[in-house]
Amino acid sequence: ESSDAELVLVKIVQAEFTESSKRQLIARSLRVISDDKGLLRCEGRMKYSKCESQIKFPLLLPTKHYVTKLIILDAHERVFHGGVNDTMVFIRRKFWIPKLRQVTR
Repeated sequence: ESSDAELVLVKIVQAEFTESSKRQLIARSLRVISDDKGLLRCEGRMKYSKCESQIKFPLLLPTKHYVTKLIILDAHERVFHGGVNDTMVFIRRKFWIPKLRQVTR
């Protein structure tokens, strides 16, 4: 249930993000694709790897959003306050957040 709720929340955040004018710029630079559930994912160099599809195509989240901040704080607690790098590695397993290092600090 929690993963379904997370996907619904991400879909709401992405709907707000797509209305902004910066979306076109970010979509071109990150090669954003839409999956079968209508979620925006980033397609990168990992697309030919043998990793899980969630790692190969992470969900795109805007940099300055309250939900993004909550996800970063949750990840920081889950890595037992390990630091910026540990938090970033944990987040990048599911999400792609532009300027993640700056936001995590």
